[in-house]
Amino acid sequence: MLRRVRWVYKLIDQEFVFVANQVVKLSTKNTTFGLFVYERRIMMNKLSTKNLCEIALLTALYCVLSAMMKIPFIGAISLDLGYVALAIGCVVFGMWGAFVGAVGCGIESILFSPYGFSIGWFVANLIIGLGCGYVFTHTESTWKRIVAIIIFVGIGMLGAKTLIECTLYGIPFEVKIIKSLVAFGIDSITMILGLFIAKRICK
Repeated sequence: MLRRVRWVYKLIDQEFVFVANQVVKLSTKNTTFGLFVYERRIMMNKLSTKNLCEIALLTALYCVLSAMMKIPFIGAISLDLGYVALAIGCVVFGMWGAFVGAVGCGIESILFSPYGFSIGWFVANLIIGLGCGYVFTHTESTWKRIVAIIIFVGIGMLGAKTLIECTLYGIPFEVKIIKSLVAFGIDSITMILGLFIAKRICK
């Protein structure tokens, strides 16, 4: 079974590298898009089976922390420690942190939430993981990373999640935005905590 998994991953990796090489050839070396694809190609080449297992473990950790260690705050809003795992994923694996956050919250909501799968939460974590992961890959400055957390948690929670849930469930915007502001503050603080934990782990 393990041999099959490794074979499939190797095949996917080879196809990705081939496509990336073609895109880089079509892009001039000075274009932002060309450089971005080149960086993703290097990251994929360096992602080993061990790394995939570590990403899967972080995703599982997100589920456990989010489901079992939520601290009630106001109403239905709680301090979600799963964002500690998301922050660690972004620090260690860059944009792959989006997988940890999005898939982790998706599994957690399906298995443990009485409301089922939350598309708003999924999209919000995808935005947070991609944004923070990209910034974390390009800077080691703690302050810049904190600013990135605040910006992308804001875009994810105040923007995407709020608009999606207001549209799908008919929640009045003025009611939802107040709850979203509280969740934005709590989740930002939790991710910043995860950032410092990740720094200690990576020393």
